[in-house]
Amino acid sequence: MIEYFGLDVSKEETSFCVMDGGGRILARGNALSDQQSLFRALRKDMPCPERIALETGTISNWLAGGLRAHDLPMDVIDARQAHAVMKLQHNKTDADDADVREFV
Repeated sequence: MIEYFGLDVSKEETSFCVMDGGGRILARGNALSDQQSLFRALRKDMPCPERIALETGTISNWLAGGLRAHDLPMDVIDARQAHAVMKLQHNKTDADDADVREFV
């Protein structure tokens, strides 16, 4: 099954959303904003990711680099582009921001 993992990163905690190729949400949750916590969350909820997306931010490159070290397919997307897409949402929450359907 093709799975996608979206991350909405903040300083302390990261919200995530896992979905299948058809856009069906398989899991949502939170993890501490560190490489090992996110890696454990990824492996627990999604053993074979097709793509993992997070937007640019102060720790995005550090997180992406740490996860790439585990051979995970990381994409860091431009925060301005993500913001433009997210403005179209009616219910803006961290969990919804982690939803990557708009970028797949």
